[in-house]
Amino acid sequence: MKKLLLITDVDFWNGGAGHRVRIGALVSYLGDNTELYIAYIGIVSPMETPRIAELKATVIILDNEDILSPMKYGEKLAEKTKDIRLDAVIIEYIHLSYMLNFVNEDVTMLLDMHDIVSDRTEAFHKFNYGGIIHEMSAEDEFGIMDVYDHVMVLCEPDRKKLYDIIPGKVILCPHPNLVHRRLVRPKVNTITYIASEYLPNVDAIIHFMETAWPLVSAEKNIELHIYGNVCHPLMGRELPARVFLKGYAADINKVYDNADIIINPVRFGAGMKIKTLEALASTVPLVTTAHGARGLEQLAGKGLIIVDNTEDFAFEIQRLINDCLIRQRLVAEAGDFIEQNYGPEKCFAPLSDAIQL
Repeated sequence: MKKLLLITDVDFWNGGAGHRVRIGALVSYLGDNTELYIAYIGIVSPMETPRIAELKATVIILDNEDILSPMKYGEKLAEKTKDIRLDAVIIEYIHLSYMLNFVNEDVTMLLDMHDIVSDRTEAFHKFNYGGIIHEMSAEDEFGIMDVYDHVMVLCEPDRKKLYDIIPGKVILCPHPNLVHRRLVRPKVNTITYIASEYLPNVDAIIHFMETAWPLVSAEKNIELHIYGNVCHPLMGRELPARVFLKGYAADINKVYDNADIIINPVRFGAGMKIKTLEALASTVPLVTTAHGARGLEQLAGKGLIIVDNTEDFAFEIQRLINDCLIRQRLVAEAGDFIEQNYGPEKCFAPLSDAIQL
């Protein structure tokens, strides 16, 4: 069995945000198909230990007492993996590429890209949020990518963009989902938004509440339920009528069970949106933006509703509220699409080929 090392500073075992869920799915697949080692850059609390113990991997905490310099973390990695004959290394994400200096050069080196960072940088600046998070120029980013043997991306637009920039290195590995078929209730009572406190998510729901929600709620006794850590920056803010902050939900399936329509009004960012895929797999009618549906454009009107204009966004929600048959058709199409295209084996087949599993 191949020996593979995944290097990350993301506490993915805690779940919640899309990037954690994505890494968790990758780890689950690799744990079933390789002898997997995970090198974690960060400090683990005692409460996290049981969740880490459940992983199908050997987890190496590089230092659980102090936050170290990149050089020190690299030295710790080299020391703790020196006796492991690795076949491949996956880096999560590009900012940890310095770790390649501390692994053997004869291993297959892969970079997992949740987003193209230079695209995200450009989008943040466009919406006047420049300097908020880690930024990178396209020239610097593509230069680092070229060091790797393979670069994993989540969606077809990213694969297409990088295809000629790093020829022969891009592999498309979407995020897998299992379909949970739900009955569509005749009457809509609850519109639901689920998100982390990532800035584009906060921007999205504030913009929605200020612009589209008054139009949606004007004639209907509908409630908007907001779940996840996106609630934290909204606390203390005056909310519109019939908007409720529900916070973190330990059982996300119960959230989808109680939702009649899911929204993802995200306006900017980069990459494929994990929450969009999860909503499709959960077979709850979904209204999102062009950015929220990135990589899923072929489903417009045939699995989800894609619309950017505020008035049109509100109109499409109202249309779904008033037409149960449309809601039933959308979720049936969404479930079929996910079943056919987003199973774990299909999503990670290009990765399996790249590391010759």
